[in-house]
Amino acid sequence: MTYVLISVFLATFYPSEWTLVIGLSTAAWIFSNFLIHASFTLYTGEYSPGVVTASAIYAPVSVYIYTNFLGSGILSNVDIILSIIIGFAVMYVPTLIQIWRGKRTHLI
Repeated sequence: MTYVLISVFLATFYPSEWTLVIGLSTAAWIFSNFLIHASFTLYTGEYSPGVVTASAIYAPVSVYIYTNFLGSGILSNVDIILSIIIGFAVMYVPTLIQIWRGKRTHLI
């Protein structure tokens, strides 16, 4: 949540191409959260806390945000792809580090 607050603050009060990319990457971050919850539920067949919220809110909101940015022309396609990479990295790098250390608290 801290990441979301910082990135939105930067994009709001210091508008530039870079801060918009960081702010937009929060949409990719919440979409990757949906992917983690959905994959865990599908893989184990058990309810994963947050899967309903992630499916009902996170995925549609992030798709809506990216659809609007793609149509607006505010950022280039390269910037949008960079924001997706950053957003997914923020979610998956810590998860991969935990798996690498042997702490299987998350499933990819």
